Amino acid sequence: MNGTLEAVTIFTYVFFTYLILALLIERIVEVLVTIFNYVEMHRQWDGYWNRTAERLSSRYTRLYGYAQDERGKIHSILDGLLWNVISEEPYKGGKKIISAELIRLNYLRLGTRIIAFLIAAALVLSLRLDFVEVVSMMFSNDYLPVELLRMSPVVSFILTTAALSIGAEPLHQVIRGVEKFAEKKRKAPGGQTS
Repeated sequence: MNGTLEAVTIFTYVFFTYLILALLIERIVEVLVTIFNYVEMHRQWDGYWNRTAERLSSRYTRLYGYAQDERGKIHSILDGLLWNVISEEPYKGGKKIISAELIRLNYLRLGTRIIAFLIAAALVLSLRLDFVEVVSMMFSNDYLPVELLRMSPVVSFILTTAALSIGAEPLHQVIRGVEKFAEKKRKAPGGQTS
């Protein structure tokens, strides 16, 4: 019983550390986005997104001759991959138009995810964090998928960096899911119960 309490305390401390680092990354990214928004407003870069929307509109009109009633294979691929990301219906049932606001939003989403990943990578390298190692300690016996992940330091690094960069709330859900799965594994026949 004392060993179980000690293990739970250690896991709680380690996961709390990961959550704090994920919160730190979120706040750093929020500050950077705020600075970007200020500079964008101060320098009046709003015309850039409108020019980008016009350029994309003319490109897709020229290349694909996009029309609502013609639905070829190219149109389906374009709809699935890019068109739905940069276009919207101004009203229900209306023809889709390219939106400068959506283009800006998606550029910011991609940029913030890249920045969060890079910050997380710096933290993982500098603090020598290994989320996979912590998760593998939760399993009492050798669980093959976790053991396979532990074999590759590159995969472990990428998973640890991704876990930190996704944010505090998703990381909390991941941790909760791992804890529940580990508990089920321990209580299952063949697993150890402490």
